[in-house]
Amino acid sequence: MYVKLSFTQDKNIQDIVRILDDVINWTTTTSVTALMSRVGTSYGANLADGLTTSTSDIIRTVTPTTTLTKSHIYGGNLSTGIYKWTLEQTSYDSTSTKYYIQFSGTSISATGMTCTVGNAITGGTMGSSTLPIGTAYRSSTGGGVSLTVSGSTYSAIIQLTTSGQTNIRHVWMYLNDKCLILAFTIATTYSNGWPSVFSDSTSYCGPWIFGQYTRFDYWNKDSNNIIPLTFSDLARAVGVGFGRAEDYTNVSNYYYGAGNPNSIPMLVFNTVNAFPAVTSSWPLVYNAVPNMQWGYKDTSYGDAVTTVNGGSSYTAGSYGKGISNSASERWPSADLSGTSFQLIALSWNLDRYGNSGGNISDRSGFYLFNGDFQPGDEFALGGTTWSVWPLWAGYAARIGLAIPKA
Repeated sequence: MYVKLSFTQDKNIQDIVRILDDVINWTTTTSVTALMSRVGTSYGANLADGLTTSTSDIIRTVTPTTTLTKSHIYGGNLSTGIYKWTLEQTSYDSTSTKYYIQFSGTSISATGMTCTVGNAITGGTMGSSTLPIGTAYRSSTGGGVSLTVSGSTYSAIIQLTTSGQTNIRHVWMYLNDKCLILAFTIATTYSNGWPSVFSDSTSYCGPWIFGQYTRFDYWNKDSNNIIPLTFSDLARAVGVGFGRAEDYTNVSNYYYGAGNPNSIPMLVFNTVNAFPAVTSSWPLVYNAVPNMQWGYKDTSYGDAVTTVNGGSSYTAGSYGKGISNSASERWPSADLSGTSFQLIALSWNLDRYGNSGGNISDRSGFYLFNGDFQPGDEFALGGTTWSVWPLWAGYAARIGLAIPKA
């Protein structure tokens, strides 16, 4: 499911997540026209003020399965900003294994929202009563059951903007049964929703990725209680999502579990600590820092954009780029009559720990786009229309996310 919502006035994040939750759960919302009809008949006054049809988009060709992906919203006191938006998803190879992503707030003027990832919930079930969409958008009473993500958790505050969470103008959501990606534009209305300046906390936030991966190792399986989930490091600086320049121009250090979180692109929910040792059993580690793999090249031995040619020693060996971010570099089209672009799979590994990792793109359905583009460009491939979202570094770096509009 592909969702883009554009507003002509500033919106608070709690209003945005209420609308997203409703779009997910109200399965007849298959277009912006259908959403506007529901707004007119069911939404609380002022909740969707400023929503525009001309620059918004809802495509539900492939909709999340209601038994595999569930969304729940709770409002404590909306006038002061107390809310919880909880998403439950199911492991691709075990319908009994769930994980949870929860966004929550306690202040209507906070600079961000808390995001917690875990493998259990307390306080109720995903089927518990939720905050009605007809509840006034600044109600002091709220509604619904308050769920808490628990078990083995990771929690951090996503810093949306330097000026708070009150001035969102555009939101993008890609959701299927194995992946959630969110991005926001703030402060100003743009013709296509994307700003002209990136790496800038006053205009762009994200993208934040929560995606399953195909398991590579024979021991990486559900019976060992390993959940095949990777997610963006949530503790980065204001507005920073996946795709800082350092994410592909630096060599990853998988022992770097603390310090500056801007150096950590993504985390693995849990994996085995297979570091060579004399042991009779292997412990699980949580929120491990993996090496990111851009196509065929991972960042454990070199950054993804550097080529080394020749050399008289092993340390000066020859290897090629994983991605090309120079404007002069091109790829041949299928019939060699023009130029084209790359679609690159995003994967991870932890080879030092004996982990082959997994392919995120294979399960989550998106790819890295490598080539010249403008934010919001679209292309058709394999019978699907794809939208190119910029990474945090921006379109000038020639790397984006290829998101299927289905």
